[in-house]
Amino acid sequence: MAAVRRHYNRASRETAQERRRSGHLALRRFHNALKAALFRRAGGGRPPAHVLDLACGRGGDLSKWAALGARRYTGVDIAEEALDVARQRYAHLRLDQQYLCHDMITFRSPHVHDMISIQFAMHYAGATRARLHALWAAAAAQLAPGPGARVVCTFPDARALARAALTAARRQGRENENDEDDLVVDDNPLVRLRFPAATRRALLRMAPAPAPAPAPWGLAVHWALGALVDDRVPEYILWPEHVAGAARAAGLRVVETDNFHAFAYRHGVPQDGLSENEWAVSRLYRTLVAARAS
Repeated sequence: MAAVRRHYNRASRETAQERRRSGHLALRRFHNALKAALFRRAGGGRPPAHVLDLACGRGGDLSKWAALGARRYTGVDIAEEALDVARQRYAHLRLDQQYLCHDMITFRSPHVHDMISIQFAMHYAGATRARLHALWAAAAAQLAPGPGARVVCTFPDARALARAALTAARRQGRENENDEDDLVVDDNPLVRLRFPAATRRALLRMAPAPAPAPAPWGLAVHWALGALVDDRVPEYILWPEHVAGAARAAGLRVVETDNFHAFAYRHGVPQDGLSENEWAVSRLYRTLVAARAS
């Protein structure tokens, strides 16, 4: 996780001017609007009393939770500089705030929380079954016992990533099992995806439709997405059955999951100012909400 820490400490130094020039500004606004709608739905109209934000970064979602009426917010992240930015940015909000530097998998709070948020971070725990199950076990241990308690997540959509890789492999003539080079998908100027040879081969074996049973674990993918995601930091493809299985093993169940596009259409998330390329990037992500198993 050292590479992840370095990246997010570095990203925390991005200035407002750099953010406006990044080419991802409308995409960020859309993702913020989508997460706000997701949080409202997850809460069912009830204000969340205690929010635990795992991998909170610079605290970009704190204002959303405050707007929903949260009383206490705990932000956890491994990037010290990002947490310092969060403390400074949101000190004015009338909300009990606590920021702790810790790995999201091994963190344990002395409190329980009726809302646990894992935004754009769960995929870092997908290298092995043990790590993903440990993350969900940690979340379940810190989730309040009430029926309204939820774990709410956003993360890359495995099916969308697989489609992008398979389409590029066919277009580039890269379907040879003995090909040892990485597969690069860079047809969208806003995002560059790099699939190591082992990942490319595993995805090709799942063709024509990426619906494996069982799905392979530990398939790495590298993203370059401006200051948001660093190509040097590997992420791991999380299949829906992996996530549902980890939640189930922790005594939780998935109550809702959607690709960002489907969620936006279904729940009226505005797409103002989004370019075609930004809209295509958003297709690479999905939502997920889990609750205690009945």
